[in-house]
Amino acid sequence: MVKKKIDNRIRVLIENNIKNNHRSFFVVVGDKGKEQVMHLHYILTKATTKTQPTILWCYKSDLGFVSDSNKRKTQFEKRKRRNPDAQEDPFSIFLASTTIRYTYYSETQKILGNTFGMLVLQDFEALTPNLLARTIETVEGGGMVILLLKTINSLRQLYSLTMDVHSRFRSGIDKDVVGRFNERFILSLASCQSCLVMDDELNILPISSHSKNISPLSAEDSKTLETASEKELKELKYSLKDTEIVGNLVKTARTLDQAKVILTFIEAISEKALRSTVTLTAARGRGKSAALGVAIAGAVAFGYSNIFVTSPSPENLFTLFDFIFKGFDALDFQEHVDYDLVRSTNPQFNQAIVRVNIFKTHRQTI
Repeated sequence: MVKKKIDNRIRVLIENNIKNNHRSFFVVVGDKGKEQVMHLHYILTKATTKTQPTILWCYKSDLGFVSDSNKRKTQFEKRKRRNPDAQEDPFSIFLASTTIRYTYYSETQKILGNTFGMLVLQDFEALTPNLLARTIETVEGGGMVILLLKTINSLRQLYSLTMDVHSRFRSGIDKDVVGRFNERFILSLASCQSCLVMDDELNILPISSHSKNISPLSAEDSKTLETASEKELKELKYSLKDTEIVGNLVKTARTLDQAKVILTFIEAISEKALRSTVTLTAARGRGKSAALGVAIAGAVAFGYSNIFVTSPSPENLFTLFDFIFKGFDALDFQEHVDYDLVRSTNPQFNQAIVRVNIFKTHRQTI
């Protein structure tokens, strides 16, 4: 396999966005774009200090490769019998060694409330603004979004592309549908500072002037990026550091709004009057599930015995329970010693957590 040096701007953009806690957006044009996903994932893994990023891979009906690990293994064994010198290709090794969740666009409501490190979107004709927002908002700050496009001569060809959703609006009288979304979307990519358009060999395509001037952020730049709200968040955490329960939970907040939400929830919880209702509304991907999870951990610390969570599906609660456990860690709860968790046995729910039994001071249940 011929080695090729990848344009350094790709790595620099990813590292800058990790520092800024922003998502990186890559549009890969070409029929072999899928093979470049593993290279971009490798760069992201090297740049981040956390665990290997998980992937959400969304598609219309056909992935173009075998996603089932057992089937891939069987295919390779057949190939090995025919040719003893056969080697497993790098893309198959990548699929086997990475946590990837595959989902149809028609079933993306199941991934609400989940968090991923990378998102791959293929089959552009099946996308709608709602699907785009629903999937992108599951990607964590500093993560990556990859849009795979088939080989085209110009991005302007997408302006007139017939989308699947257009069939809904055709009738006997109105047979022609004028697509507005595609053109606006492509033009917005050109003005997006965190977006790069590349071919399927990771050569950057010059659709915008900002792609020429991508340089690493210096330590001074990182300091000046600290906003007024981030300074206020630091001050709030410092002022509450000696406050029992609340101080430990507010430390987990990533934004000032999140910290204020946790304080509001804890205030209502600590009253124990059962008269108040707290409603939290925000745009997608702003951290509602995370704040609610931390607040539920606070409710356990305040002694509430029965806590109920409603959701369209247990799969929507992965992030909520993840932050309940982060709240428990902040409060020095230990799994198996202070609490146990119960997972669903229904294969459709993907081993989602459906119950947490706490027995630190007395029997409590979420």
